[in-house]
Amino acid sequence: MPRKATPPAPTNARRKFTEEFRRQAIQMILDGHTATSVAQRLGIDPTLLYKWKARQLEHAGPVASTLEDRVQQLEAELLRVTRERDVLKRHSPFSAATSERRLRRSRGHRSGHEPSHGHDLRRPRSESLGVLRLAHA
Repeated sequence: MPRKATPPAPTNARRKFTEEFRRQAIQMILDGHTATSVAQRLGIDPTLLYKWKARQLEHAGPVASTLEDRVQQLEAELLRVTRERDVLKRHSPFSAATSERRLRRSRGHRSGHEPSHGHDLRRPRSESLGVLRLAHA
């Protein structure tokens, strides 16, 4: 009977990572992946990734931190503009609800009142067409 393979005994030796490996790991975080998911994929501790990122930003100087600040600024502005657009969309003069209200107003119809021109807006279109056909006959 074959013996089961036993896992190697843990060593206190530190793993060494190349600079290229570190840059690629950090780039994955900057591309939007979470540090936890990147760490799991690469088999390393997430705190190590944060240290590498901080060190890289330190070496890159003020340009990198300025770019990161600018990205956060633009994301906040995008969120604000998206909310504004949604509010304006709901109250747009071209929306279906607004157009219906405008149509009722132009015909003199107020909420709770009958239309002033004797038109019944609730009459189905097919009935209206039937009346028109009779009038032309």
